[in-house]
Amino acid sequence: MVDLEGIKEAFGPVKVTVIDALKANALPGLILFLLEAVLIVLYYYCLECSSTFVWIGEIKQQWGYLYSALATSLFGGFLPWVIGLCTNEIPRDNTKLVLATFFFLILDWAIIGVIVDALYRCQAIMFGTGSDAATIIKKVAFDMFVWTPCAGIWITLLPFHWRACEFSCTKFWQTLTKQFLLVTGCVTLCTSWAIWFPSVSVVYSLPSDLQIPVFNFILCFANLILLFLTRGLNKKKEEDEGKVMEDVVVATSEEMTPLVHKETSPNF
Repeated sequence: MVDLEGIKEAFGPVKVTVIDALKANALPGLILFLLEAVLIVLYYYCLECSSTFVWIGEIKQQWGYLYSALATSLFGGFLPWVIGLCTNEIPRDNTKLVLATFFFLILDWAIIGVIVDALYRCQAIMFGTGSDAATIIKKVAFDMFVWTPCAGIWITLLPFHWRACEFSCTKFWQTLTKQFLLVTGCVTLCTSWAIWFPSVSVVYSLPSDLQIPVFNFILCFANLILLFLTRGLNKKKEEDEGKVMEDVVVATSEEMTPLVHKETSPNF
């Protein structure tokens, strides 16, 4: 007999975490969608921008997988690393960790760029290279509901969990529990659907040689948006916590003042 209560209890924390993650990513997703809309308008309606896109596409065609590796490591790895250093998201006092993070981001995103390029090429073979609605829908559906849950989230989630463990294999395996995989996997999947659904729709509406370059632009936008929004939220949280502590100190001082006055007053 299926233990429905056990299943409900197991997925309770997942549901709460997923809802919180979707709320947190609602604004970044909206901003990213607006930027993607601007990209589409520039490509189809701005002649100067369109020629620039075509030039980038020609470079991609000539360099192939090498372009995908270099460009994705630049937009997904190097630029976030530099910004992380400038904003103190990456602690600069630990030189070893700074260098390890640099090489990790460059190598990891280079590999992801090659994998994503291979995915786009395979879909071009399976569904064609057209930009009609039927072809786009097939590619988006395969990307979101086959590739993403089976492989897409894991090639990002697992390496970055290893980085969060400060590149300790022992800590990585110790924390890689079923609960972690269930909760983190579901959260990552749902946020990927929410944020990347319009993004991949934009990517698949473009010619094949432009898909990786536009993917890289969107990746860079997403990293920057999440970084600055997170910093803003953290700053507001610190200010709120500081205000609360200040109120507590004031309240405590006000409560202690009569007691001090009473103890120090002479007895007549």
